[in-house]
Amino acid sequence: MKIELKIEDGKIFSHARNKWLVLTPEEMVRQEYLIQLINIYGYNLDQIDEEVETTGRGSGGARADFIIWKSADDKKSKKSPLIIVECKAENITLDDSVSLQGELYARQTNAPFFVTHNKMETRYWRVRKDKLPGYREEIEDIPKANSTEKEIEELLNKLKVFREHEFADLLHQCHNIIRNREKLDPAAAFDEIAKILFMKVFAERNLKADMKGNIFTLDYIEQGERFNPDYIFDIFEKTKLEFGRDRLFKKYEKINLKINTIKSIIEKLERYNLSATSTDVKGIAFEKFLGKTFRGEIGQFFTPRKIVEFMVDIVNPQENDTICDPASGSGGFLIRVFEKVRNEILKSVDEQYKEMKINIENIKDKSGEEKALLLTEAFDDLYTELDPSKTGSRIWKLSNRCIYGTDANERMARTSKMNMIMHGDGHGGIHHHDGFLNVNGIFEERFDIILTNPPFGQIIDNNDEVQTNQVEVDEHLIKHYKQVYGEKYEKSQLIIQRNLGKPIIKLFSLPKSNSIKTEVLFIERCLNLLKPGGKLGIVVPEGILNTPSMSYVREFTEDRAFLRGVVSLPLDTFASTGAKVKTSILFIQKFTEEEKYKWDSLISSHFQREKDAQRLEREKINERLNEKIIAKEKNLLKKRLLELDEIAFAKARKKAKWEFNYKILFFEATSVGINATGEEVHNELSLLAKQYDEFRKNGFEITNEVNSKIVEGLKNPIYFAEFRDLKKWTIPVKLLLNYKNRNNWPIMKISEFAYPITDKEEVKPNQEYNMVGVKWYGEGTFYRETVLGEEISAKWLSPLKKKAFIYNRLFAWKESFGIVPEEHEGFYVSNEFPQFYIDENVMLPEFLYFLFMQPFIIDAVKLLSAGSAAVSRNRFKEELFLDFDVPVPPIGTQRELVNDYKRSIKEAEELRKRAEEIVSSSKENIKKFIEYNIT
Repeated sequence: MKIELKIEDGKIFSHARNKWLVLTPEEMVRQEYLIQLINIYGYNLDQIDEEVETTGRGSGGARADFIIWKSADDKKSKKSPLIIVECKAENITLDDSVSLQGELYARQTNAPFFVTHNKMETRYWRVRKDKLPGYREEIEDIPKANSTEKEIEELLNKLKVFREHEFADLLHQCHNIIRNREKLDPAAAFDEIAKILFMKVFAERNLKADMKGNIFTLDYIEQGERFNPDYIFDIFEKTKLEFGRDRLFKKYEKINLKINTIKSIIEKLERYNLSATSTDVKGIAFEKFLGKTFRGEIGQFFTPRKIVEFMVDIVNPQENDTICDPASGSGGFLIRVFEKVRNEILKSVDEQYKEMKINIENIKDKSGEEKALLLTEAFDDLYTELDPSKTGSRIWKLSNRCIYGTDANERMARTSKMNMIMHGDGHGGIHHHDGFLNVNGIFEERFDIILTNPPFGQIIDNNDEVQTNQVEVDEHLIKHYKQVYGEKYEKSQLIIQRNLGKPIIKLFSLPKSNSIKTEVLFIERCLNLLKPGGKLGIVVPEGILNTPSMSYVREFTEDRAFLRGVVSLPLDTFASTGAKVKTSILFIQKFTEEEKYKWDSLISSHFQREKDAQRLEREKINERLNEKIIAKEKNLLKKRLLELDEIAFAKARKKAKWEFNYKILFFEATSVGINATGEEVHNELSLLAKQYDEFRKNGFEITNEVNSKIVEGLKNPIYFAEFRDLKKWTIPVKLLLNYKNRNNWPIMKISEFAYPITDKEEVKPNQEYNMVGVKWYGEGTFYRETVLGEEISAKWLSPLKKKAFIYNRLFAWKESFGIVPEEHEGFYVSNEFPQFYIDENVMLPEFLYFLFMQPFIIDAVKLLSAGSAAVSRNRFKEELFLDFDVPVPPIGTQRELVNDYKRSIKEAEELRKRAEEIVSSSKENIKKFIEYNIT
């Protein structure tokens, strides 16, 4: 017999307890679910108990919302029940703590099933008696009242059901139907299924049906076709209007499928109401579908979820922060921010409700009914903050005023918008648009946080112009944007209008020529989009960190923002998506106006002082320029003035960095939760995020004594470098060496004990020259060849000096160092092989050589002579070598270590010879044995 919900005068009727109860939010959820148990599952009231202590009546123990038995007789005879139900108010998320509570009640009563329910979502579970508490398996449903023993047994024997897998598989089935029937390529097939998904979202939100439940069904569509044969296509036209402001569909775009194919897809999808399905189920399912479709078949690049989660955790978004990704791809960063902030809002509302509940219960002069009414009113007020359809609510603000993204690829823009919808909304700020141009709320100084993994390697040049069709906006949208964003929006659009038909790169300061790489331009774009004090997390190719050609990008950034952290990622981080570029994550915080003024003032004042120090030379040049001189001399003098400016500015910058000093976190990750094949592995980033959080709480300051930190679970130490020491955005060599120098030997620059040998001889055509090189991997100098001077292209050669320290400038990173032996004295090398006298009172040449054979020293050399590829590395120039910091132990210790090493080398050589003799003897014995037996 079916029952109905009864509410009168602030009370609600409990059919299970047969009495009126005070109406509270929790009681509403409970009684509504009781109706489902009776009317849908077919249980009788005499099989159900409500608000029962699971440890025994009157014991003061935990109370289950409902206990359900297989039959009324089982209940009377106090047998173990079949199902436990745990209900929560609709503002409480069904997380692990709720599931654990339901599981413990089920274990206490020996029930095989339990349910967790909060009005918005219901989850079903089985209890494994052979497992410890905490182990539970999610299933599809609970048994109905008329279920047979066999049907119940089947439910018990079912493995855990991942409903997101089911939905993901369903999406793949739809994708394959389109590919097979319409013969479309994977990308085109994806576009068509995306159109139908957007139609489904539109229909569920806007269309009114005469029947209850999901309206976007095959029956509903065919009913509409009775009156209008083009009913489906009309829905698509309305869908285009619904998402018109986001520029997702072209004006004349159609569904490129046969009508029967469309109906087959609708029929497949109809059992899922996207508006009612759990966001966890929809979101995870859609991401699984995207991952397989795009990576496996279309080949688009996605940022791995572990990297996304880490970057979001580092920038730490808060409620009301505005967030943007100007190259949003599939929307991964925006989704993670939305989920994180939404969960914080839910948690906040739950805490507020609990506090109100305690305050109301403590009111002494109110009856139970009056308290319940106050509690219900308080709950209703709080719950409106979680209603995404209520303008101005906390969730509405998050969805409509805080999340922004754009992608120049139409397919990816659609994908990210649908991805946001599947994860619970927040799609309103997602657009199909060039990330370098302003649109909607995406314009300069708008955002608290920017997170992005922009495209690498593409070139923006003068042919990429601001096109009218890129920036044209309907009048009603302009009016809407002006109302929402005010005067700043109008100014942002004026900038674009003034540059119509002009190259996009003219909008930016970084381009030094008529072209620039996208990853470089995105750095400037992101800095422009940030508010003063705003935070940026961006994935970049590692060349931006260390190549000389990118120094102007680093200086441009340092002039506008703090470098808060650099995390170098393993080469295989993006391998599963097809990318092969070595990358790092930069965390940057834009200067406030006060910080910008301080930095600019320091540069300006030091620059003027340095120019004053050059006053005499400048005056002489200017006097000469005022005289009548030939054009060539005038040009040379003007060039010298520019050189003086560059010298003065470089010195000013160095001094400004010293005074503006701050700490920066550096870390080289070896394992980031995903390997080259996409499998999950150890994730160092989660541990690093906790350390970074401490760093942030300390105001990005660490005591000067702390330069590195060892953390369990991290293969490499965390370094805290100082801004003043940075020549590149890599771990400073001095810091690297200090960490490795466990004996605390003094650190000295090589220039303090090494002196360049500058002797050189002019090459004579008829003279023979014995040429020498330096082998790779620490084998020292070697005789190369004897050649006539006329065959040598160089004008000068350097004669070798005995015991001089020598290296190959081109291949120092391959351990190409040595000491000139006596037999090579007087031989010759080119200028690519610098030599140095070493003061043996401070450093033994042999010990310096052994130092440069150590991996940690070679790592430092690689940092200083890094390039985009091994074959194009920069030379390890003499000034870099002389500026190098090395540990300097006492001479006695040096000599002892050198002798130990020499003894080891000698022993190794003797063992090698002995091994060769044994092998040779063995071969000879085998030969004799074979010859004897054959004979």
